[in-house]
Amino acid sequence: MNSARESGTVLAMELQTNVQARDKVAAATATAERNGNRPADWCEPPALTLDADGVIVDCSDRGEVFFGYARTELSSLHVSRVLAQLAGLELLKNGEPDAYFSFLCHIGHAFEVQPRAGAAFLCGLSMVCFRNAGQTILRLIAQPSPAAFA
Repeated sequence: MNSARESGTVLAMELQTNVQARDKVAAATATAERNGNRPADWCEPPALTLDADGVIVDCSDRGEVFFGYARTELSSLHVSRVLAQLAGLELLKNGEPDAYFSFLCHIGHAFEVQPRAGAAFLCGLSMVCFRNAGQTILRLIAQPSPAAFA
């Protein structure tokens, strides 16, 4: 009988802890939303999807804001339009990411973003390479660079 009572007590304590944690998350989310941040902003990074030739085929919603272009305007532009340092760089060689470009992404190199309007700024890039229907696709995920705020 005692073990059933203890199990019930432990269960009630766990439930109370879970409710408290949920309430803390809800309060933090409400505060962030009042300050102009939405939870969706925290989840989706600015990103570009490129074909094997470096042509933009898609961008994330946050990518539209980050780069200052509508998704439809970015589609079919070469990535060097917004990341000028990538002009002339072969991003994929034989279906694999270029070793030098991979190295730059890995070490957190600051790439200069040329937004549609406003001053250029710096960002880091992460890269994901995958194959879809026999085509190699490159996904570039942008992170604002601390150097941009120095």
